Amino acid sequence: MHAQAGRDHISVHVRDRGLGIPADEIERLFTRFYRASAGGDATVTQRLVVRDGTLEWLPQETIFFSDTQARTTTQVRLQGAARFIGWEIACYGRTAGDLPFRGGRATQRFEVWHDDAPRVIDTQRLDAGSGALAARWGLQGHTVIGTLLASPATAADVDLARNALGTETLPASAAH
Repeated sequence: MHAQAGRDHISVHVRDRGLGIPADEIERLFTRFYRASAGGDATVTQRLVVRDGTLEWLPQETIFFSDTQARTTTQVRLQGAARFIGWEIACYGRTAGDLPFRGGRATQRFEVWHDDAPRVIDTQRLDAGSGALAARWGLQGHTVIGTLLASPATAADVDLARNALGTETLPASAAH
């Protein structure tokens, strides 16, 4: 592992050739964003590269507190016979602590590439004042949303996911 610090960023490079992250360390794999007085967006970018291996990326949720201006990007680069399953989960505020997401903006981007070709590029942006948290077309009053991606995925994998969810329909993008 090594890190580089720039004027407005920090880059951390990790190479794991072992069996993964110990269970007692998993709790450290989440991000919280709070209101900042410095202005501008708080940004976290994660680039995960897998060469002919398998990556299970199941971090804890990212919490966006009120008045946050934040953007996160998770980019997965698969090469050769690499496989991936992972999720990104966003929590808008913390309702259990009576800390709703009343102001601010959160943008999340989740990408999966295979041999330098994009497979999925998913971007969601939520402005607290836009009404998207409460609207029927939005989160319908829910404060947590997640995206689960698996690549490559076969038709049998999609059927397993449908059965686990108890639904016969998934978005068309789930079929590839």
